[in-house]
Amino acid sequence: MKPKLIILIISFLSAQFVLATSSDTLVYDAGEFKIYQNERSFRIENNSGKILYNHLKYVGPAIRFWQILDDKNRIFYLDQEMKITEPENNFFGLCGTVPHYELKVQSNKKEFLIMEDETFYDYGNEIPAEIKFRISKQDADEVYFINGKKEFNYDGNYGIGSLKAQPDLVIYRKNGKFGIWQDESKTLYDYIEFEDLNLKLYQNGKVGYHGLTEVKYKEIQPFIYNLAGIKTAEGKTGFVDMQGKEYLN
Repeated sequence: MKPKLIILIISFLSAQFVLATSSDTLVYDAGEFKIYQNERSFRIENNSGKILYNHLKYVGPAIRFWQILDDKNRIFYLDQEMKITEPENNFFGLCGTVPHYELKVQSNKKEFLIMEDETFYDYGNEIPAEIKFRISKQDADEVYFINGKKEFNYDGNYGIGSLKAQPDLVIYRKNGKFGIWQDESKTLYDYIEFEDLNLKLYQNGKVGYHGLTEVKYKEIQPFIYNLAGIKTAEGKTGFVDMQGKEYLN
């Protein structure tokens, strides 16, 4: 009976191994390397199946590198050969033949007019700027763009390789409170900080980033690639990613 018992045990362990790995999802195919994710963590393998890094809390692309958060909540970076590196000279070429847009705030006695003008393909600027939004002065005391000014220029390469707010967002001030005009909820905040073309929202002593996190943190640092340092209302520290998932110490 012992040989049969041994076979049964081996079969059971093999089945457990299959079940344990069947939930792993290939999230990045990096040529010679594969990055898998399960409910608990990420791992990086080469094409021979050798595990190079395991039990990682987070793996995400950072232009020409990979941003890693390990099980000790330490951030480091890998190059395309999956070797630890520093992300210096982290840039890539961009296309020059893309639309260029000029946004301006104009106003009359009754309303603010949000104007948009495409200037690259409209050679000679023969096509006039169009009105994107009309905002009644009963609804807003003042309006701005994401740079905190009444004019903002951007092109079709906007946002590539970095985190930035939607370029045509309009911020308005009403009775000392601030909101984002395209936000259908019309939520008002105590303050909106224009931070490197991201909108940092403050409300009732809490803070967060528009489109990236909830407004619920005691402190939040600027995003570096995919992660931002946080301090929760309970005093816990860690990081949050672009989808709002937290990685606490």
